[in-house]
Amino acid sequence: MILVVTESGDNHADLVIEDLMARGADVVRFASSTYPTCARLSLACGEHPHLTLELQGRTLDLDAVRVAWVRRPDPPRPHPEIEDARQQEYARLECGAFVADVLAALRCPLVPGPSGLVQRAQLKGSQLRVAASLGFAIPDTLVTSDRAAALAFWQRHQGRVLAKLPNSVAFHQALGQEFARYAGRVTHRDLMHLDDLRFAPVTFQSYVEKRVELRATVVGQEVWTAEIDSQASNQASEDWRHYDLEQTPHAPHALPEAIRRRCVDLVHGFGLRYGAIDMILTPDGQYVFLELNPNGQYLWLEEVGGLPLTRAMADLLVDLSKDES
Repeated sequence: MILVVTESGDNHADLVIEDLMARGADVVRFASSTYPTCARLSLACGEHPHLTLELQGRTLDLDAVRVAWVRRPDPPRPHPEIEDARQQEYARLECGAFVADVLAALRCPLVPGPSGLVQRAQLKGSQLRVAASLGFAIPDTLVTSDRAAALAFWQRHQGRVLAKLPNSVAFHQALGQEFARYAGRVTHRDLMHLDDLRFAPVTFQSYVEKRVELRATVVGQEVWTAEIDSQASNQASEDWRHYDLEQTPHAPHALPEAIRRRCVDLVHGFGLRYGAIDMILTPDGQYVFLELNPNGQYLWLEEVGGLPLTRAMADLLVDLSKDES
């Protein structure tokens, strides 16, 4: 059995499940937000141990799961009969903790990896240090809440500095998924607000000239890379995540073998089987590592860049399920 744990309406999961079912695989999709209202979980230890999921009238033995793709689980929703806001929050936290406990108890490979390793791999400063140790070029970087240090960094790079969030996950959790904060140049006007750093840290990086930006998606031992010509768009030139797809050409990109190997070593070094790596290819041909997203999106790369990532993910899940059979 292949278990896919994700949010409702996840088109990445939809397409992979469709591919798996076409191969005759036994696939179960669990939208974690449906627990406990429409799904039931049980974990028993001792005399009668079991790990079960009741879903759509079917009781599943989770010890029979051969591989689990923990794609994008969303938080459980409290039962609608709970009206008090504090009780709702308590129920949400308890249910979320129990879902995490059940996933950690699975006796099978997890994609991208165990929760603790995924959380560690999301730490941007650690990513940069590990990437540099593997031989990647990285931008000069400072993460600080110190005004004087930030100003000195900006002056050392003659104002050619970008600011970005140290932790975009925390930003989304605090303000909601409808908000986003992109990388942007630090201007003279921004310097007037450096005192605000005392409230929370900011990441500052030296600006790296771009020929194209790259998204390298590691799936098991494979690396599928798209080049993103962000410089063709004024909107996306500093951060391609502004998504001006009509003006931003995408194409497959052949990485040098040494860079391809480093991408695999970086993802596997964090204990993961999947990861999306952002890089810059400079005008003089240098590959510069920016960051790793251990559960990054990829479907748009298939749609506009021609990369067969749905098939690659299905292949990985099938191969892992066979290894465990």
